Formats: sequence, structure tokens, C-alpha cells
Amino acid sequence: MATVIPMASNSTALRTPSPVRLIAMSVALGAGTLAGCSGEEAVPIDPANPPVLDAEPPEVSHPIQPTQQMEELARRQCVDDPSLDEGYVEAVDPNTDQVLTRITVDCATVRAEG
Repeated sequence: MATVIPMASNSTALRTPSPVRLIAMSVALGAGTLAGCSGEEAVPIDPANPPVLDAEPPEVSHPIQPTQQMEELARRQCVDDPSLDEGYVEAVDPNTDQVLTRITVDCATVRAEG
């Protein structure tokens, strides 16, 4: 009785890709990468006229607590711009754009304190 051992023949896993196949894979990879990018551009924010939210942002917990310097900056916004209702400062990780913490102060209270 003979023993039969299956052998892979013409397996695509064992073939070396042809130059045409390499170019096609590179084009497909590049097209997939470009398809993930949006056509939106960054819009600069004018500090004198900051955007206003239509609704209250959801409550979010952050990994760090606001610092005294952040509170002072938020209070300074209230003093510098009498039209503001709130002073607002965020600490953002520049590498990930993750908001680490934020602070909001009531401008009426800040102005009343003098």
C-alpha cells in the first residue's frame, strides 16, 4: 500500500509577486489611503468671535483636573470681553487631540467679584 502526501502545487502563497502585481497593490493601497481623507479644511477660530454651541456639551470625565492657571485664563476672558457669558479653557494633548481637561467659569460671577 502506498502513502499519499498532499503537496501544494501552484500555490499563490508561495509565488513571488510580479512587478505588475506589486504596482497594482501599491496603487490600491494608495487609493484606499486617499479615500480615508476628507475634503474638509481646518477653519481658524477668531478669538474675538468664538463659535457658540447650539446645545450643552455632554458631561465628560477627564484624566486630569483643571489647573489654577487654566482658571485664571478663563476668568481673564470674562474681564477682557464684556459680552461673554462664560470663560472657557481646554487642555488638549497635541499628539492625539484628546481633551485632557476643561474649565468653564461664569462671567457674571467673575465680574461681580471685581
